Amino acid sequence: MLLPVAPGSPPVAYPLPITRLHVDPTFLANTVRHYVEHPEHRPAIRTESELDRLRSALA
Repeated sequence: MLLPVAPGSPPVAYPLPITRLHVDPTFLANTVRHYVEHPEHRPAIRTESELDRLRSALA
């Protein structure tokens, strides 16, 4: 998987075992990208309301 280290930087390889996470790889990549681009949302991670907001934002 290639992920940018920071917005606008070139992607770098990051070995993430997505086959064992039981999560859609596209949703996971979009979620990581979202939190890189919107760090103000990070404090709400692990709350039900943030999960609902994230699912709506990425739909």
